[in-house]
Amino acid sequence: MTTKPFFQISRPIFAFMLSAILLGMMTEAQATPSLMSAYGAPSCTSCHYDGTTSSGRAGLAAWLASKTTTCTAPQVLQNNVCVTPTPTCTAPQVLQNNVCVTPPPTCTAPQVLQNNVCITPTPTCTTPQVLQNNVCVTPAPAETMVRMQTSLGIIDIRLFDSAAPLTVTNFLNYVDSGAYRSSFIQRSVPGSIIQGGGYAWNDISNSVKPITKLSPVVNEFSADHSNLRGTIAMAKLNGNPNSATNEWFFNLTNNSAKLDFQNGGSTVFGQVVEKSMPVVDAIAALPRKNAGKTLPQVPIATSLNGTALKAFLKKPLAKSNLVTISAISSNRSNVNASDSDRVFAYLEGTYPEYYSPANALSPADSGSSTNANGAYYRYYSATKTYVYTLNGLVYYQGPASQNQPLLAGAISDLLATAVAAGY
Repeated sequence: MTTKPFFQISRPIFAFMLSAILLGMMTEAQATPSLMSAYGAPSCTSCHYDGTTSSGRAGLAAWLASKTTTCTAPQVLQNNVCVTPTPTCTAPQVLQNNVCVTPPPTCTAPQVLQNNVCITPTPTCTTPQVLQNNVCVTPAPAETMVRMQTSLGIIDIRLFDSAAPLTVTNFLNYVDSGAYRSSFIQRSVPGSIIQGGGYAWNDISNSVKPITKLSPVVNEFSADHSNLRGTIAMAKLNGNPNSATNEWFFNLTNNSAKLDFQNGGSTVFGQVVEKSMPVVDAIAALPRKNAGKTLPQVPIATSLNGTALKAFLKKPLAKSNLVTISAISSNRSNVNASDSDRVFAYLEGTYPEYYSPANALSPADSGSSTNANGAYYRYYSATKTYVYTLNGLVYYQGPASQNQPLLAGAISDLLATAVAAGY
C-alpha cells in the first residue's frame, strides 16, 4: 500500500484554497474580471463603487454590498426584508392599522361629540326663556310688580320703573322696610280716590300711629302717564310739587283734568291690574267715618246700615273695622322666584276666586310653596284648592274639579302669559 503525504488533499479543494490565497495577495490592479467571474461575481470591465470606477477587490465589494438590503427608518430588516415595526402606544392612545391614535371620548348626556371633543350643546330655549351662559332662564320682569294684601283682598300693582324711577324707588323703600305693614286705607273720596300710606295700626297701644316719613322725592309727573282710573299716584302738600313722601292714592276714575295740572301734576307711578280693581272699588264703596282732623274720611268695613250704622260710626276706631294692609311685597326680591312660583303668583292675581288667600310675590316672604312626591304645590285654605306643577304641567285640584286633578296647561305657556302680565 502506498501512503500519501499528510498534506496531500483533493485537487479541487486545493485549487480553491490556492485561489483564495492568491486573491487575498493581489492588489486591486492585479484582480482580473475573469477571476471575479470564476467566483460568481458579475463579469464587468468597469465595476462602480462609491461613485468611482474600479475593478478587482473594490468591484467585488460593491457586488457583495448590492446583495444586502438597506432599510430606511423607521423600517428595520427582518429575514432580509424591510418592515415597519409595530409601534408601542402610550395611553390614552391605542393601535389602529399599525398607527397609534387617540380614540374619541365617550360623552355623557347632555354632552355630544364635536371635533373629537365632548361639548355641551347650546340649548334651544322656549319663549319667554332666553339664553344666558348657555342656560335657558326666564328673564326678570321689566317692571316691578307689588302686591298689597288687604283685609278685602289683594291689589296687584305694576309699577312704572322706567317712567318714574325716583318715585318707584321711594315707594319701594317703604315697602322693603315694612313701613306699610299694618297700615290701612285712611281716606276715601267717593268717585275720586282712596288714599293710604300715611298711618298704621299699633297693636301694642291699640291705636293709630303715623308712618315715619323719608326724604321727599322730586316730582316726576309726565303727560305720558295721566291720572286715569286704576292708576296709583303720590300725594303731596299743597303748593309744593316736590313734597311727596309716604302717602299715595288710587284713582277711581279719570282725574286727569284736575290732577295732571294741579301742583305740578300728581306723579303716576303704577297701574292696578284689571283683576284687582274690584277690590279697589269695594273699598271705595264702604261707609266712611270721621275719626278726627287728620282722618276725616276713613272707610269702615261693616255691613251695618241705617241707624245702626250711624251709631256704629260714633264708636272709636277699631282695627277690625279698618281696611288694613297686612303685608305688601314685590317681585324685586333678591331671591329669584322659580318659574312655578311666578305662575302661581299670576294665577293668584288673575283668579282670586279660586286661589285665596293669595301669597306674597316673593317666595322668601311667603314660604308657601312645598315639594311632595315630585310635585311643587301651594294650598289655599279659603278656597280649599291646590295648584301644583309636575313634569312640566300645571294642575288645579279643588271644588271646581270635584277635587280631581284638572290640567291647567303647560308651565311654559302659563309662564309666558305670567311674564307678559308682569309677574
